[in-house]
Amino acid sequence: MRIKLDHDIDPGQCVSKKIPVILSKAETFYLGIDMVSEQVTWFEFLGNEVSLIRLNPEKNH
Repeated sequence: MRIKLDHDIDPGQCVSKKIPVILSKAETFYLGIDMVSEQVTWFEFLGNEVSLIRLNPEKNH
């Protein structure tokens, strides 16, 4: 999945975005977030860490 940013991001700058995710099971998942310079490279390949976000689905009552 790709989420388009509204503008360029400078080093050290933070951005908040809502990312719609549908989980198929009631388990904990981890979502990896990486930046890409289109048609150039993923930032991970340049030594940047992929951000991992823990997703805990809400349980139906």
